[in-house]
Amino acid sequence: MAVDLAQDADVRDLAERTARFIREVVIPVEETHGGVLPSEEARVQLQDAARAAGVFAPHASPELGGHGLDMRARAAVFEEAGYSLLGPIALNIAAPDEGNVHMLARIASEEQKERYLAPLAAGDVRSCFAMTEPAPGAGSDPDALSTTATRVDGGWRIDGRKWFTTGADGAAFAIVMARTTGEPGDRGGATMFLVDADNPGMKVGRHIPTLDESLFGGHLEVEFSDCRVPDDAVLGEVDQGYRYAQVRLGPARLTHCMRWLGIARRAQDIAVAWASEREVFGSRLADLGMAQAMIADNEIDIAASRGLILQACWELDRGNPAGSQVSIAKTFTAEAVWRVVDRSLQLNGGRGVSGDVLLGRFLREVRPFRIYDGPSETHRWSIAKRTVGRYRREQARCGPDGLDLAALDTFLTANVDGYRGGVTAELVSGGRSNLTYRVTDGTHVWILRRPPLGTLTPSAHDMGREFRVTAALAGTGVPVAPAVALADDSVLGVPFALTGFVDGIVVRSEDDLAALDDPTVHAVAFSLVETLAALHAVDVTTGPLAELGRPAGYLRRQVERWYGQWQRVATREIPDVDTLYRLLDDTCPAESDHAVVHGDFRIDNAILDAGHPATIRALVDWEMATLGDPLADLALHSVYGDPTFAPVLAGSAASTSSRMPSTAELVERYAVASGRTVRHWEFHRGLAYLKAAVIAEGIHARHLRGDTRGEGFATVGEATAPLAEAGVVAVHA
Repeated sequence: MAVDLAQDADVRDLAERTARFIREVVIPVEETHGGVLPSEEARVQLQDAARAAGVFAPHASPELGGHGLDMRARAAVFEEAGYSLLGPIALNIAAPDEGNVHMLARIASEEQKERYLAPLAAGDVRSCFAMTEPAPGAGSDPDALSTTATRVDGGWRIDGRKWFTTGADGAAFAIVMARTTGEPGDRGGATMFLVDADNPGMKVGRHIPTLDESLFGGHLEVEFSDCRVPDDAVLGEVDQGYRYAQVRLGPARLTHCMRWLGIARRAQDIAVAWASEREVFGSRLADLGMAQAMIADNEIDIAASRGLILQACWELDRGNPAGSQVSIAKTFTAEAVWRVVDRSLQLNGGRGVSGDVLLGRFLREVRPFRIYDGPSETHRWSIAKRTVGRYRREQARCGPDGLDLAALDTFLTANVDGYRGGVTAELVSGGRSNLTYRVTDGTHVWILRRPPLGTLTPSAHDMGREFRVTAALAGTGVPVAPAVALADDSVLGVPFALTGFVDGIVVRSEDDLAALDDPTVHAVAFSLVETLAALHAVDVTTGPLAELGRPAGYLRRQVERWYGQWQRVATREIPDVDTLYRLLDDTCPAESDHAVVHGDFRIDNAILDAGHPATIRALVDWEMATLGDPLADLALHSVYGDPTFAPVLAGSAASTSSRMPSTAELVERYAVASGRTVRHWEFHRGLAYLKAAVIAEGIHARHLRGDTRGEGFATVGEATAPLAEAGVVAVHA
């Protein structure tokens, strides 16, 4: 997709004013002190000057006294600030404070924002981020986290050692990553804590001698020993530290790139000025081919870095996952900046390695950037892993253009009676849920179903479960397609289920619904809920269905499961999802009953008789079926009728049509048909909205990665936040 590189007029104005401020105010201080800020007093003076110039805190919200720039706008301003080593400090956008402001604004409670974020954004205090540990602890591999936080009366006890904690000398507080569950090497289980510097259990140790010296507050060792903090010191939620770290790390890596790109430009300007004046071998240095090549390569590296930074910023601003783009930008920029400064020093000859210009200082400062925020090798590993993963997903794609018909032919020959050979396949449904294909040998027709591409929630696409439920329901009176065969991933690279073809119509869109008159629409809707009641009446005390799930604790598990799925698929922070989870957690009732729960019950998961649409010929899409509270099906069916869900179904969904009966009418018809009392309806509706929001976000995530097929996916992500908000309202109803 095209990336708009143009900046708004107000951003260009702020960048120009920042450039003037850096040249007129900051660079003279930098040159006086060799690029290293001498004292806290000097920091305060520079920041006061930045406030007076109207360029202070471009990243902070206007409520916090800043300019509220998004990532793409920051790129222009941060680059200008980075033209001097002291520019980021002057504007209060230096690491680690800039990244901590960003994270606190997204995660902290209102009380934490008032206590920590507001003074940090104002420059009244400094902070540090304590995650990196001495080997074999957390570093490039965060799962190696060994610092622990243990629950004690009234709060937590933190124990462990950190090092390379930037800015710890003089910081008013630390954001500390500690393990709250699991062991070093385990995935997840980390929590962030806010620890005040005067906490007796936090000891700031030695300054680690490093090449770089311009990051104010140094890189220090910090020890936590019996460090007691209250419950309200938890930043965000327990065990969610790694997820929250991504809120900080992606943007922080890019803002590092922006700032160092400013230094690369500064080095290039010094080199070009010198090469334009210096005469060697009877001509100016800038007229020599070798010097011109270095100057040109510098320009190429600067331009390419800027483009990669802006592309990654653009993705983040749109709420998209941008892990690969950030890693590419960080790796290339870190190495490109080094090359630019190194070439610039070379062009300056002996002057370059002297103290007469700051190129030697620049070189020392930029070299560690190839290690900080993840070594280039780690980012390359991550980029390669994602690339290989995409390739493998493409190879596993099951569709008319990628389906291994020879392998399928062999499977059908061995497993399907009457198969005549010569199989062909046609894509029927392109990936909101499982991919569905019409498979035929010219005489017989079957339906083949497999998980969607790039599945993020594998338990929601269980082919074995779908096949077993369909087979078990045969003969119960619940209309299902005949179960034919089940295959593991040895045939097509992914598991798939084969059922018989059921002839009929599927009503998906408003256009499909337009073929039916109003009485028929109501008859279909009522027939659906009566079929749902029949499903919920099936005996589950014996036979295969008795082993379908664990009814006890179903609702509690659903709340945890769908919130857990959210953490797997989420591409952005949506506070209402977290709020809805907490409300459901607080109000979860005991189950009213248990039965076979379809798990995705709606009109377009039913095949209707073409001549008599109110007759249901088959219910399909059973991959989420289990044993649980039957009212979960009814509530989800009602949420699928909310217009808020329409974008998930390409915006023209039959289920959301105003021609359908009201939720109250459907609930009443179900109650009569099932003989059940509809209780705790607010909770069930809230849970259904959470599930719908997670489904929408999962589809959105697959679409962003290119793992969907067909039309109508571009707007699915627009439904996530409104669905979560509707869920909060439903629980409060």
